[in-house]
Amino acid sequence: MDYCNALLAGVSKSTLNKLQYVQNLAARILTRSSAKSSAELTRRTTMKFNTYLLLSFSLVLVSTAEPPVWDVETDSDAFSFSSIYKYLSEVKAKLDNLEKKLESKEATPIIAFTASLSTGPYLEMGPFPVKTTLIFKEVISNFGNAYNPDTGIFTAPVKGIYFFSFNAYFDGTPHMYASLIRNGQFIVSVWDNAAVDTNDSATNSVVLQMEPEESVHVELFSGRVITDDIHHYSTFTGFLMSPL
Repeated sequence: MDYCNALLAGVSKSTLNKLQYVQNLAARILTRSSAKSSAELTRRTTMKFNTYLLLSFSLVLVSTAEPPVWDVETDSDAFSFSSIYKYLSEVKAKLDNLEKKLESKEATPIIAFTASLSTGPYLEMGPFPVKTTLIFKEVISNFGNAYNPDTGIFTAPVKGIYFFSFNAYFDGTPHMYASLIRNGQFIVSVWDNAAVDTNDSATNSVVLQMEPEESVHVELFSGRVITDDIHHYSTFTGFLMSPL
């Protein structure tokens, strides 16, 4: 009586008893059993089928694995209470694992920034007598506020794998030469020599594992020049790829 049983809503008890009698009679014919045994078989079948539907629906929510196999006519171990408990425990473990993954994803900080050298009209920096930290003052984005536009320095807030990229543009002489520096050490650089076409740019990128409080910035070498304007040709970008 379980298939489409919503259609039976509001039906009187006497009518349901008649329908149950037909079902019991059908079970007796199929199994060649007595009225008492056929009624018991119908009860057991209905209970098992309802339980099977509940367990199968639970599994669909958390896994693509096959639901347990059950036998209508026997009380096999495949559908014992112990196997049901084990099955539900596995479902709960999968749900717990999914919940942990979601919590881990929610706990992952969003660290990302992009900044440009110029905050307005044309800007030319250099040449300087010594290596100079470039301060990218025009902040385009700064999720997590790990980049400081007053110093030009990015400081890692958490241990993780980070991506950094910088672009340097110049439109004159002398040559352009800039490097990405981590904790005082050169990591990657860009260089260009003024020639017939005096408008050039260069980009370099790197992936780094960083510890908390480690810093990264871009330096312009002594005697070199870098330029920018409202179109943001010279930029500094970084973001956290994955925490460790």
